Amino acid sequence: VPPRDRAMHALIHQWIRDNYADAEASVAKAAAHFNLSTRYVHKVFASAGDGVTFREALQHERLEAAKRLLRTAAAGTGSVAQVAYRCGFSDPAYFGLVFRKKYGCPPGAYPRAIGAP
Repeated sequence: VPPRDRAMHALIHQWIRDNYADAEASVAKAAAHFNLSTRYVHKVFASAGDGVTFREALQHERLEAAKRLLRTAAAGTGSVAQVAYRCGFSDPAYFGLVFRKKYGCPPGAYPRAIGAP
């Protein structure tokens, strides 16, 4: 992996961590931020991303944030739909689908599944 690609991957991945809550976050938006082509961003993820695409990295950050929020939502700080929107998902039903696929339970049941109070 070229050092430039590895460095750019780290920068773009940090951008994803900082912007996952933006429902409009996309490869095009990241590319524009760094003044790159979308093709180059995809190339960087293909070469330095260890098999993880930009879209998968963005979804991973969103789902990890959702897990954190759902733990606190168990204490009454928000609904599943609110968690979905706060994590950048524009459709709570889609959020439920991808969450269930990744973690094996619906988002509303996650706090009970992990034994949260």
